[in-house]
Amino acid sequence: DLSSTTKMEERIHAIYSSFQIQFGDKTGLRAGLRYEHTDNILIKNIGGNLIKRNYGNLFPNISFSHQINETQRLQINYGRRINRPTFNQLAPFVLFLGPDALYSGNTNLQPSFINKYGIEWGWAGKNFTLEYVKEKGAIIEFQPRLSENGEQYIFKAENMDYKNILSASIGIPLQIAPWWNTENNITFLSEKLRFNFNDIVYNRSKGSLRLNSSQQFSIGKTTKLELSGYYQSATLFGIGTFGSMGTLNLGIQQQLHKNHGTLQMSFNNILASE
Repeated sequence: DLSSTTKMEERIHAIYSSFQIQFGDKTGLRAGLRYEHTDNILIKNIGGNLIKRNYGNLFPNISFSHQINETQRLQINYGRRINRPTFNQLAPFVLFLGPDALYSGNTNLQPSFINKYGIEWGWAGKNFTLEYVKEKGAIIEFQPRLSENGEQYIFKAENMDYKNILSASIGIPLQIAPWWNTENNITFLSEKLRFNFNDIVYNRSKGSLRLNSSQQFSIGKTTKLELSGYYQSATLFGIGTFGSMGTLNLGIQQQLHKNHGTLQMSFNNILASE
């Protein structure tokens, strides 16, 4: 029941073009267009099940930028791309997670297609970004299904109907004191998922928050210390939910006497929070 022989052949042909136009000193446009055609044949248990994937797609991208003044810059982006299943997601191997749980690849996975829209505004070293990502057929890892005998859970990657994410982030570097610099990034995400799983249609939505921070301290002329870390609130994960997580790291750098080198020491996840 857990053995198979599978052969896969994949050919990807592509042609692309890109150009750049400058409208004066402050405004520019960059654009490109890529066409890809994919032939994929997968034969499971040689001479048995046959899975064919044959598709062609256009992938445009465009970026418009404008320097408003010496300290402010605006950029608008759009791009379309493909996310193909990885080898581990496709290969029908079996990994035992325990007596009642297995992980396996999913030979029926299809690629997902992503449309990404973004606006970025930068001023005086700070930046604000607004992005909207629409992903059709999004691939989500570790979705559980019961085995045919009903005795084990089999975890596989699955295609969702879609996954849409609206995110807003702001990055703020600051010098609090001559000896203290800080860089902080705050991101808010609103996620929506839709998929049919075990003949049940799921519509899920959730907001989440991610904080990244780095604090650099100069202790005298030869010693530097850095504290960095992040916090991520709970996020969607297919039919499940990832709990909140975070970590804190510490780094120390000492300049040796007469510039004979530097000594560095770092501690990752010092609170053992992951």
